[in-house]
Amino acid sequence: MGSMPPNAIQLGRIGPPTPAESPDLRNQLFHLRRPDAIVAPHMRQAGGWRCVVVAVRYPQFERPRHAVVSDDELASAPRALNLDEGADPDVFAMLWVTRAHQRYPSGSLTYVAERLAEDLRKPGSRAIDLGRTSFEWLRHHANRIVANTLELNLARLVRDGLLIPDPLELSRTGAGTYLIALPRSGPELSDRW
Repeated sequence: MGSMPPNAIQLGRIGPPTPAESPDLRNQLFHLRRPDAIVAPHMRQAGGWRCVVVAVRYPQFERPRHAVVSDDELASAPRALNLDEGADPDVFAMLWVTRAHQRYPSGSLTYVAERLAEDLRKPGSRAIDLGRTSFEWLRHHANRIVANTLELNLARLVRDGLLIPDPLELSRTGAGTYLIALPRSGPELSDRW
């Protein structure tokens, strides 16, 4: 394997750790170029793996939760994303959702992060409009989340540095616009962000 580009960000893994030097692929993260998604092998099956779809670049009405990936496809899939500060915002959003899964491995925060990045974020942008209409949409679609829990989840994303209020947009529109961000510190995050 050659050296990695200077702006390559390792995807890492989700779920419980595996023993060192384990050949087990479960829960390791891979970037599939088609359908442009980040997946984690979950269950071995004939000729491949049933994988959990962690993040997608192009959200669909019914977001797939699992994908069957062949051994060959998984063997050629990168375990890093090439990203820098001026990176494609849609690729950045995939990494953002992945980091939310790693940082908050269970509970409603990962669902909220998926909805923010995949449904409310403006495509081609890191901006999310959390004005009244979009907040009500999120509350309606996150029907398994109690309203005050949704507000606490959003406050936690801000506190942890994953959502940053955009003061220019807030002053211009009065709407609650935020930018997705990756904190510069944290055990599962690159020091480069």
